[in-house]
Amino acid sequence: MIYSGAKAIEGPTSGLVIGRHHYVEWVKRQTNGIGRAMKVGKEGILGLTQAIENYLTQPKISGAQMVEKMTPFIEQLNSLNGVTAPGSVGRSRTRHRPVLRSSSTKPRSSSAPAIWCRR
Repeated sequence: MIYSGAKAIEGPTSGLVIGRHHYVEWVKRQTNGIGRAMKVGKEGILGLTQAIENYLTQPKISGAQMVEKMTPFIEQLNSLNGVTAPGSVGRSRTRHRPVLRSSSTKPRSSSAPAIWCRR
């Protein structure tokens, strides 16, 4: 099995290879070849180790709970001039991807921070 460290485990860009010894050895043979570009440093190993510990010990929250938790933040993002953060309607996994636009028709609030985008 190959697990992404950056997705469900919520760790750094890394991953785990778990399985029978000879399969893991086959993967390890790539450290000087094509796999060299995917080498993980000490910081990534420590970050992934901490992420796994957190994943195993901290209480889990459901997707609905995460949406509820993030909704006020997403609403605040959507109130900023030139920023849109679409919701997750109809998707099984929630992914908010804020988009910055150089011009917007939204009225600018005096309390909203300025966001500068370079083209």
